[in-house]
Amino acid sequence: MMPHTTSLLRRPEVERRIGRSRASVYADIAAGLLPRPVKIGQRAVAWPSHEIDAVINALTAGATPEEMHALVNQLHAARTVTESRNVDDICF
Repeated sequence: MMPHTTSLLRRPEVERRIGRSRASVYADIAAGLLPRPVKIGQRAVAWPSHEIDAVINALTAGATPEEMHALVNQLHAARTVTESRNVDDICF
């Protein structure tokens, strides 16, 4: 399996890609319908592009709110596995 290349998307790009307002993005995060952003700086957050792509694909396929919750939970769980594996590979 080839590793996927992930870029980070800032909030305005996420809003544009999913067609939602800032308030709707944060309401969907609170409702568990969108993944939480990752912190990339003291006052900056972003979303992994592959997570937003997965959300768009699910919405396009007609996913129910329950299916969206399950997807978001899977995306959050995958972050933990990927983060713990990649931390060991970092050389300073």
